[in-house]
Amino acid sequence: MKTIFQAMARYNGNVNREVMGLLGGMTNEKITDKTKAYFPTVLDAASHILLSDIGMFRRFKPAFPESKALNSAALLTADTALLKKEIEGDLKKFLQYRGEIDEMIKQFVEEFSDEAFARDFKYVNYKGENVETAVWKMLLTIFNHQTHHRGGLSVMLELEDVKNDFSGTLARI
Repeated sequence: MKTIFQAMARYNGNVNREVMGLLGGMTNEKITDKTKAYFPTVLDAASHILLSDIGMFRRFKPAFPESKALNSAALLTADTALLKKEIEGDLKKFLQYRGEIDEMIKQFVEEFSDEAFARDFKYVNYKGENVETAVWKMLLTIFNHQTHHRGGLSVMLELEDVKNDFSGTLARI
């Protein structure tokens, strides 16, 4: 199981670097052009993915106090509202934070044995409900969430005439 999640962490990190490269090459106007999408701008969509990753990995923190990856990730203890405000106004800061979280995800996956992925942990979800699930299920949810929203981001980039293709998994793992 570890090999699969290592591959998923590499894929997500690699494709996120590609996305960030595209965003870094766009004008501020194109990144903030309003659309009719749920997340109305390219930056809004990309920020949602990042902030969601931070929120989801915060759930792991109390269950894995020994995790070097989680303990070294300052973004997991930062105030979400302040982070959101900070990245909305500074693309370079957003790109930096995305890279930091992707590196933390890879390190977190590296820390686990195959058996640890099956370990259950408890957390409180956004609705205030108590949830118990296996580590692998939560990681799968996080990676699927990223992929889902990158699909929308891909369309938004195409509407801004920015060519992209995030579908080639094999070349990125």
